Amino acid sequence: MEKFRIQVERLIRQALGPVIQVLVRLQVSPNAVSVTGFLITIVAIGLFIGGAPVAAGLIFLLGSLLDVLDGELARTSNRVTRFGAVIDSLLDRISEGVLLIAIAWYFADRGEVAGVVITVAGMLGSVSTSYVRARAEAVGTTCTVGWITRPERIIILTLGMIIGQLFAAIVALFVLTTLTVIQRTAYVHRMVREQNLRSTSINRFTWPKSYRKPVSIPSS
Repeated sequence: MEKFRIQVERLIRQALGPVIQVLVRLQVSPNAVSVTGFLITIVAIGLFIGGAPVAAGLIFLLGSLLDVLDGELARTSNRVTRFGAVIDSLLDRISEGVLLIAIAWYFADRGEVAGVVITVAGMLGSVSTSYVRARAEAVGTTCTVGWITRPERIIILTLGMIIGQLFAAIVALFVLTTLTVIQRTAYVHRMVREQNLRSTSINRFTWPKSYRKPVSIPSS
């Protein structure tokens, strides 16, 4: 799954190459692209609430595409910053969260309790997927494995909006995010355990006597 994701991202980067070059020449800020993409997704959510799910899905995809564009623009123009990475991640979480809240409201407005419950569960799964990765990085390991990440979650949701199968999309989101959280948690547990074993082995290592040289104390 991860190899397929990498190949798709590579194709997207190649397709966006000419656009990125134009933005570099215009000296457009990567953070400006991030904020623009976020505002577009908010407009899409407004269209969804207003009863235009197909248009909302297409526009949300456009806004999410800018999320790929801002990172590539930052790397190409040598303007990668820690603050930019924080802003990008923050806006991603907000836009995805607001979309899921809007979907929960959509089901609640129609009296579909199951849809509301599964949407909330899917939201928890999405948040937990990102949280496990963040905590893994905090303890000194990386965690990019998993069935789905944010791009796949967005594709599932917007596709459900476009083809009119939102309930099926929410069920798929819930199942796949749950599996991803379990997979990532198990992966981090294994990585941390291996790190602890390596650390213990190093601490227990003692130099052979032949390598121990006596310390001479100079006479006063």
